[in-house]
Amino acid sequence: EEIERIPKVEPQERAKEVERLKLEVEKIKEELSALRVKISGAKRKEKLLLETNSPECPVCGSPMEEEKRKRLIQESRKVVKEAEEELKRLEELLESKERALKESEKLLKEELVNAERRKALKEEEKRLEEKVTTLQKKLKELNFKEEDIS
Repeated sequence: EEIERIPKVEPQERAKEVERLKLEVEKIKEELSALRVKISGAKRKEKLLLETNSPECPVCGSPMEEEKRKRLIQESRKVVKEAEEELKRLEELLESKERALKESEKLLKEELVNAERRKALKEEEKRLEEKVTTLQKKLKELNFKEEDIS
């Protein structure tokens, strides 16, 4: 009866889910890291462009007119803005995936414990069935011997 109350779930499937989620979390972390580098680079470029009054590009050294400098500043700001929006989206996704991973890991632990309990109970059930069979045989032998005496 106790064995029937333990959920019949195979932990292997949950283990695969945990591994899949771990890989997704790592991939998102890598993407976040790359975005942070991109944002930092674009901000550095913008700062250099804002601080220069030289007719040469502070990034590559080529001749640069004021109009080109303004356009490059705008492009850098656009890169930063888009990357920061993507960063926010990925941070939210990461948080969601980490919550799902934590929950899946918790369920996996429970499923492993349940699987071990089911296994132990099945073994105990088998042992008890063998004992009952042995006792039934002994009882039959005793009944035969009692009839022989009477």
